[in-house]
Amino acid sequence: MQITKIKKLLYSNNFEFYYFKKVDSTMKLAKKKLNNRNLCILADEQLHGLGRRGNKWISKKGNLYLSYLINYDLSIENHFIYNAAITNSVCELIDSCCNVTSSIKWPNDILVNKSKISGIMSELYKKNKQTFIIIGVGINIESSPKITNYSTTYTKIFNKHCDRNYIAYKLTEYFINQYKNILSKKYENIILLYKNKLLNLGESIKIKEDNNKISSFIFEDINIDGSILANIDGVRKNIYSGRIQSDND
Repeated sequence: MQITKIKKLLYSNNFEFYYFKKVDSTMKLAKKKLNNRNLCILADEQLHGLGRRGNKWISKKGNLYLSYLINYDLSIENHFIYNAAITNSVCELIDSCCNVTSSIKWPNDILVNKSKISGIMSELYKKNKQTFIIIGVGINIESSPKITNYSTTYTKIFNKHCDRNYIAYKLTEYFINQYKNILSKKYENIILLYKNKLLNLGESIKIKEDNNKISSFIFEDINIDGSILANIDGVRKNIYSGRIQSDND
């Protein structure tokens, strides 16, 4: 069974593994299961999934809901390395499983044919003076939610034979490879792979910042901390958060 293979793969790389039919949130449960070891939580269904900026993560049964909790020993500035590593892993999985070319919409939405197929979020969590990073992953497999602001899609449209547990195993396999790059401090390799999939790089874009201000600039580069290096009329500025606006926004 794929679940057994996932457990074996994670245990061999010093991760504990928990599998549940239904949870409130894999990210919340990761905090409760914390025992100073890396861990992974996989669930068939979430009742109260978490999205970016406190948004609800629509979590219907049949899709993939997974969180990794990892002992964090990098600087705060390198937080993004883990985001990039898991985003790269999801892209590699989607490309392989669905025979498509995925892309990344900054900072961590994965798209196929301009439709969102996966989303990722992360947070740093401290307990007993120790810091951990929790990364939540959602992949649309059996269905995708109807969202007003953007289109969505799911893997079964492209390949009916990739089931959820197989996808969970392959994602873990790809992520472990990326995680080994982190341990080896091959950060530039991770960022380069991320940039190769990144939409809008080098283009003029608009972004809605957290204060609802719309800014226009050239997306010149991505910094090691994940921020956008923006070129605004020849003046460079780092953009740390916001949502890139599409033609429909």
